[in-house]
Amino acid sequence: MRADWGLSEEKAKLGVEVGAAEQEIISRYDADKDYVVYCGLPCCPTRCSYCSFTTRDAARYADKLELYVDTMLEEAGQFFDGWHNKAAAIYFGGGTPTSLPADLFARYIKGLLELIPHDTDTELTMEAGRPDTLDKENLNLIKDAGFGRLCINPQTMHDASLCAIGRNHTVADTITAFELARETSDFVINMDLIYGLPGEAAGDFLASLDAVLYLGPENITLHSLALKQSARLMEEMSEHDLKTYLGEIHPDIGLERELAEGYKRLRLNEYLPYYLYKQKRSRGALENIGFSKLGCESIYNVLMMSDRFTVIGLGSGAASKFIGPSGVVRQHNSKDLADYINRVSEFVNRKIELQSI
Repeated sequence: MRADWGLSEEKAKLGVEVGAAEQEIISRYDADKDYVVYCGLPCCPTRCSYCSFTTRDAARYADKLELYVDTMLEEAGQFFDGWHNKAAAIYFGGGTPTSLPADLFARYIKGLLELIPHDTDTELTMEAGRPDTLDKENLNLIKDAGFGRLCINPQTMHDASLCAIGRNHTVADTITAFELARETSDFVINMDLIYGLPGEAAGDFLASLDAVLYLGPENITLHSLALKQSARLMEEMSEHDLKTYLGEIHPDIGLERELAEGYKRLRLNEYLPYYLYKQKRSRGALENIGFSKLGCESIYNVLMMSDRFTVIGLGSGAASKFIGPSGVVRQHNSKDLADYINRVSEFVNRKIELQSI
């Protein structure tokens, strides 16, 4: 990696370490029969300034949510009809699934889990990325449905930054949601942080990390802010600001040092890196990386990113991956909500066709 790809010794060692951790998890599964499932609910309370996902304002689309859930159940029912192999992992993401009204949320998770083959060995993850969408009622629904993993993703532990990126919750809301989740069940909890957020000064990211370390979730995932073409933040930047931000004019040495210090603090608290990836237009060309307490790693994250296992994507904008003789073949559901609803059988048939290759 140093000779051919020009990595620093530090990054090369990190890559080798993560690769070994990923391989240990992958070795437990059979790529010929094991698969994972992604269930996507593309609605959030608000849209973050850096977000390019096909997310909608849940309140504005309230009249379409029930039909959307019905369509997802139709997609799952048609595709999994006659299947016997159990999923290795099922991930309920978005968007923010917990932004659904409680009765519809209950029907959504119960209905899909009745249709997707799984058993007690299947890893079930619920993404509740917005802490302000969690309450006792939906936490009990998540627990009772058998979910063992829960994602509470503050992204930053500074109220001014939360306001700047378009989130309606506060740091206090994050702490309340975390404590409520701990009271409800013994969930394995993941918390996401983004480093390189606009407006954050030197030391702000490390202060956020320290606040999350104090809470003590089992997983902590660090994301380099990646600017996407359709994100509001990207549209607001001048070409010069964009090049500066991405390190094309000069690398952000201070941010690199903060990240390295963050890795040290995670290791001192017995978190180890277990998966890693990079995105286009990431701040300073830096990486996204997941840290975990030993034995609490996300099976879904590793198998999904490995490109060695089938991924079945359900919902608007969801992507499926099938492993064929010539490599990975992808199938994408329409990002347009109405188009997805109208063409769901077409997307199912395409998945069935690719599954047989």
